[in-house]
Amino acid sequence: MRLIAVIFLLGIFGRLFAADLNGSLVFVDDYLGRWDRFAQGENSLVPYLRDNKKRFEGELVSLLRAGDKNAIGRVVFYAVVQVGGFIDADSEVGREVAKSFGSLPLTEVKDGEKKIFAGDLYFWWEARKKDFPVYPLYEEWLKRDFVQNSVIQLYKNVRGSAKKKG
Repeated sequence: MRLIAVIFLLGIFGRLFAADLNGSLVFVDDYLGRWDRFAQGENSLVPYLRDNKKRFEGELVSLLRAGDKNAIGRVVFYAVVQVGGFIDADSEVGREVAKSFGSLPLTEVKDGEKKIFAGDLYFWWEARKKDFPVYPLYEEWLKRDFVQNSVIQLYKNVRGSAKKKG
C-alpha cells in the first residue's frame, strides 16, 4: 500500500513540475515576443522588459536546469534579437548556458569581464538546431531582410575579424 502511495505522490509531483515548466515556457515566450516587438520599434515595451527581466531570466534558468530542450532556442533568440547583444558569462543565465551549450567562446570586454556574444550563439545554433525543437519566432526572425542583410553580416564580420586576430 505504501508503494502505491509513493508512486501516486511521485506522479502528482511530476505533473505539477511539468505544469510549472510549461508555465515558465509560456512566460518566456511572451517575454521574447515582446522583446522582438521592442526590437522592431515598439518602444512602449521598455518598462515591461525592464520590470520583468529578472523573472524572465529566472524562468529561463529553470528551464535550462530542467533539461528542457525548448529553452536552448529561446536563449539563442534572447541574445540575437538584441543584435550585438551579450550574455554575461558570470551571471546565472551565463553559467547555465555554459553548462547546457558546452564549449562556447567567451569575449573579454572592459575590466576583464567575460561575455557570451550573440553572434557566437547564432553560429552555435545554426550548426546544431536540427538537434533541438524548432523555435518558430527565431525562424520568423531569421527570414527578415534586416536580419539577413545586417545582423547576420555583422556576426560574420565579427567572426572573421576574430579569426584574423587569433
